[in-house]
Amino acid sequence: VDYPELAFELFESAMPTDMVTPSGEAKDGNVGNVTPPETEAPEAPVPSKTPANGDKVVIWAPGYNKALSVTKTGNYNVGVNVTASNGVLTGYGDTEVFTVTVNADGTYSFSNGGQNIGMAASYNSMNLGAVNDKWALTDLGSGLYLLKNTVRGTYMQWFAKYSNWSTYNSSSAATDPQYQLSFYIVEEGGNTPPATTKPVETTKPAETTKPV
Repeated sequence: VDYPELAFELFESAMPTDMVTPSGEAKDGNVGNVTPPETEAPEAPVPSKTPANGDKVVIWAPGYNKALSVTKTGNYNVGVNVTASNGVLTGYGDTEVFTVTVNADGTYSFSNGGQNIGMAASYNSMNLGAVNDKWALTDLGSGLYLLKNTVRGTYMQWFAKYSNWSTYNSSSAATDPQYQLSFYIVEEGGNTPPATTKPVETTKPAETTKPV
């Protein structure tokens, strides 16, 4: 019982019907019958784990459903729309699949077409074949990672404001979905279900009457 209601009960006075109390319980006695609005449960993300040497992966930002592509618009890599459903990521192509190399120093490199994606000595953009091509991974849990260029010290990010992939040195990277990235492991042969061959229907020959 709220304090305003208690006061009316102590003095045996009628509480105004339009009076709103702190708990929202009005004079009509609908105590505890307020039904919270239904909320849709968030979709579970597709599986993500620390990649192993030789894995083929899609690097993507789950908070924006954008995958890193080697395709560029101007100086920056474009983002390809991807969809996560039933544990499978779809929407990407060959230009969004990178082969993982785990370097001897524990850093990671990601190649497409035989060239690692990295950074030049200046600017925040990324390029295939750039000299600074090693990335340190920080596991944030829940399948999310930070990718930090070991020489330039900037984090890979989906730059939502400009709708492209870039890098930046942010003190809040660990809590910013623009930097929270995932790896989708591409299985051998991709994720297309195997083709099935439809059996050829045969017509049974008509029965003939044996002569007597």
